[in-house]
Amino acid sequence: MLAHIIEDVTLLKLPEEGTTKLHVRFKGGKIQTLTTMNPKSSAQQIKTKPSIVELVDKL
Repeated sequence: MLAHIIEDVTLLKLPEEGTTKLHVRFKGGKIQTLTTMNPKSSAQQIKTKPSIVELVDKL
């Protein structure tokens, strides 16, 4: 159903900002720009916080 209303979508990944901009062009000519945060890598998701490492070092 979306294929009937969306002409195209352009994704612009901005790694320095940690975001991705989505430019959606609809068949009627309207353009909508959305911004979303990039997901963290799996390594970043499981990395221990520095404050925890510091606490373990003190113990």
